[in-house]
Amino acid sequence: MINKNSKNRTSERGPQISVVMKHLKNLTWAICLLPALLSSCSSSKNNDAVDVPEPALQSYGFYAADNAGKLAKDYVVTSIPTTGKIAIALPTFIENLNLVARFTTNDGNTVAVGGQAQVSKTSSNDFSIPADYIVGNSSGTLYKKYTVTVSKASDMVWSSFANYSNNTVYGGMEMKLSPTDDTPYVAYKIRNSDDDTKAKVVVLKLVDNVWTPVGDEAGFSGGEVYSSYYGLDIDSKGTPYVAYADNSNSLSGCPTVAKWNGSTWETVGSIGLNDTQATYLDIAMDENDSPVLTMVNASRKSAFSRYDFVAATYSSAWNSALLPGRAPATATYMSSMNRGADKAVYAALIHRGKVGGVNYGLSVFKYAASQWTTIRDNTIQEGATQTSIALKILGVIAASDGTVYLSSSDNAASNGGSVYNVRIEKYNASTQTWSTVGNVIDRKVDTSLQVKMALAPDGTLFVMYQDIQKYPTVIYFDNDTKQWSSPIALSQTAATDLNIGFTKAGIGYASFVDPDGHIATYKYDAK
Repeated sequence: MINKNSKNRTSERGPQISVVMKHLKNLTWAICLLPALLSSCSSSKNNDAVDVPEPALQSYGFYAADNAGKLAKDYVVTSIPTTGKIAIALPTFIENLNLVARFTTNDGNTVAVGGQAQVSKTSSNDFSIPADYIVGNSSGTLYKKYTVTVSKASDMVWSSFANYSNNTVYGGMEMKLSPTDDTPYVAYKIRNSDDDTKAKVVVLKLVDNVWTPVGDEAGFSGGEVYSSYYGLDIDSKGTPYVAYADNSNSLSGCPTVAKWNGSTWETVGSIGLNDTQATYLDIAMDENDSPVLTMVNASRKSAFSRYDFVAATYSSAWNSALLPGRAPATATYMSSMNRGADKAVYAALIHRGKVGGVNYGLSVFKYAASQWTTIRDNTIQEGATQTSIALKILGVIAASDGTVYLSSSDNAASNGGSVYNVRIEKYNASTQTWSTVGNVIDRKVDTSLQVKMALAPDGTLFVMYQDIQKYPTVIYFDNDTKQWSSPIALSQTAATDLNIGFTKAGIGYASFVDPDGHIATYKYDAK
C-alpha cells in the first residue's frame, strides 16, 4: 500500500527536484556536446569557404582572337600577383587601347570595372589609363581589387624567324601584307633553266611562320616573264593580284594581271592588256578594289611612244592611257606606285633628261574617285643639279590622313657635286607643301642602292636600305628628337630586293633576298 502522506510529501518536493535534475541534465549534455559543437562550428566555417570562396582572378590576358586587327599575338599574365597589381607590356605601336580581356575567377564570383559587369572575351575597356577590376564573391560579402596597367614595350627588336630556300629568286621580289588579316605575301620570279623563256612568277604567303606556296611552287604565269618588273597587291577581301610583263604575245613584255580565286590563278581581262613593253610595272588596288597599273613603255612598236608613262585601269575591261599632261616630251626614266593608307593610289616618276630646264625632275600623282591629279610636277631639290637615277631608290607611300612620303636621292648636300644621298620628303596635304624629313640619309648613292619605306600604326616612319656593304639596314624617324635613329643591320650579309611593312598591331616584317637567292625574313616585335 502506498502511504498517502509519503506520496504527498514527495509531490511537494517534486517541482524543486525536477528543476534541479533538469539543469543537471542540460549541463551534462552541454559538457558532453561541447567538443562536437566546436567541431561543428569549425566544419561550418570550412563549408562556407567552399560554398562562398574568397574572390580572386585566376587568369588574365589579352588575346589576338578577341582583339582582331589590334593584336597580332596573345599577351597573357603567367601568374596573378597576390598584390593585385597586374602589368602587361604591349608593342610600342599599338595606339588603340580599347581592348577585350579574357579572364577566369573562382566559381560564382562577379567582376566589374567602373561599376559595369564584365564578361570574359566580350567586355571592352580603355587601358590608356589603369583599369580597376573589382572581384566579388557570390554572397557579396567580400571583394578584391585588381589594377591592370598596360605599358608600352621599349625593347622592340628585329629577329630572324622565317626563311625560304625551296627555289631561287631570280630578278626581284615584292612583299605586301593583307589588309584583312595582316598576312605577309611575297611574289617573285624564278627561272627553271638558264633560258629566260622558262621564267615564271611564284607567290608565297606566311602561314604559322612558314612560307607556303599560293598555287604552283614552280610558277603559274601563262607566258614567260619578261625582265624583273612585276608588282603585287591585295584587295580588301584578301585576294592577291600580281602584275607581270608577259612574253607570250608577239610583242614581248606586255603587262598581264592574274588574281588568286581560291584554287588557281586566273587572268584578269586578257593576257597582254596593252601593247607596251612594260618596265617599272606596278599594281595597286583602288578604293573600289579595282586594279590600277602604271608602267614605262620601252617599246618603239607600241601605240604609245617610247618612255611614255602609261596608266591602266580596270572596269570589266582594261583602259590604258597617258597620265594627264604626260606628253612624250616629258618622257619617264623610272616610276613607282603604291596604295596609300587613305585608300588612294599614289605614283611617282623621274623624268628622262631635261624637261622644262629641270634635270631628271620628280613628279607625284594621286588616283582617287577614278581621277588622276598632280601633287608635284617636275621639280628637284633646291641646291641640287639633278635627281639621281640609281635603281630602286624611288618610292612613294601615304598615311591615312593623306600625308605622302617620297624617297629619292639628289646631290643638294654636296652643292651639286658628285655625292648623292638618300632624301625622304613629306607632303602636307593641308598646306600642299613638301619638306625634308630630318636630315638626308648619309649614304653615298650608287646604281645598285635600294630603299623601301613603311609606316607603323602610330605614324612612325621606317626606312630600309642597303648600307655601304649592302647589308639590309633599318632606321626610323624619332618624332620626339626629330632625328633618324641609329641604323640597325638586320644581317651581316649582302641583300637585294628589300621589303618592309607593318601590321595594324604594330608588328613589323622585313624581307630580302640573300646572296644565295633565298628569301630571308625578319620580324619586329617585343622581346
